[in-house]
Amino acid sequence: MRTATHLFAEVRAVVLACALMAALNFAGCTPTPVETATVAQPTSQPANITPVSESVEPAESALVNDAVVLSADVLPTQAVQAQLPETPITAVTPEVTESLVAKSANEPHPRAGPYKHVLIQQSRNVWGLGAPVASFAAQIHQESRWNATAHSPVGAVGLTQFMPATARWIGTYDTQLAPVDVYNPRWAMRALAVYDKFLYDKVAGINPCERLAFAMSAYNGGLGWVNKRKARSSTPNVCFGETCDINPGITASNQRENANYPKLILKQFEPMYVRAGWGVGACHAR
Repeated sequence: MRTATHLFAEVRAVVLACALMAALNFAGCTPTPVETATVAQPTSQPANITPVSESVEPAESALVNDAVVLSADVLPTQAVQAQLPETPITAVTPEVTESLVAKSANEPHPRAGPYKHVLIQQSRNVWGLGAPVASFAAQIHQESRWNATAHSPVGAVGLTQFMPATARWIGTYDTQLAPVDVYNPRWAMRALAVYDKFLYDKVAGINPCERLAFAMSAYNGGLGWVNKRKARSSTPNVCFGETCDINPGITASNQRENANYPKLILKQFEPMYVRAGWGVGACHAR
C-alpha cells in the first residue's frame, strides 16, 4: 500500500513533467480529477511531508521558471525581430542638412544659369574682354540670389537691387540704360556693370581685388563713406582687414553689413563662379 509520502512524490513528479512539457507545447498534461484530488493536502499534514513550493530544489525551480518564460507569447515575436536587418535611417539629420548647405554654398545659385551669357556680354561691353564677370555674378548672388523681381524693405528692386534715385541717375549717365527698367534682367546686369565701373574709376587700391572691393563697398553704402574711411586709414588702398573695417560714423549694424559686403562677394562667392566657368574674378583668376 502506497503511503502519503509516496503519493505526494508521484504528484510532484507529474506536476514538474507537465510544466516542462507545457513549455514545449505538448498537450494532455491537464491533471485528471483523480490527480487533482490526490494533490489535496490533509488537514493535519504529517511532519515528514514538505509542501510542493518548498520541496522543489533550486535547479528544478529554475527549470520551471525558464519553462514559464519560454512559453510566453511575446518571445517568438521578439526572436523574429532580432533576426531582421536594421532599417537604414533616412531622416534628414543635422549632419545631412549641414552637408546640403555646405554643398549649395559652393555652387552658383540654380537661378543663375539662364543669365550667364547676358552677364558676360554686358560686362565685356562695359569693361572689355578682361571684365571680372565672376565678380559681378557673385555680386548679383549677394544682392538678390538671381531673383529678377526681388524687392528689399528699403526700396531696392530687381536683380541688382538698384534704389529708385540711383536707377534714375544711371539712366541719364548711360544712354543705353534709358528708359529705366529695373525689373528687366538685361537692364539690371548692364546697370551693375556700368555703376561698378563708375565707382572703380573713383577709388584706388593696391591691386584690382582691393580696388573692386572699395568699389563694391561704395555700391552698397555710398562713395562718400568709402572716402571718409580712406581719410582715416593708415593703409587707404587696402580694403580687406584694414580700411573697410573702419566705421566712418554710421550705425554699428550698417558698418558690419558694409564691411562684410565685399568679403562675401569677392572672397566667398566669386571663387564658385570662377570654378563654374563664368570667367575671371578680380580676386580669383581661376
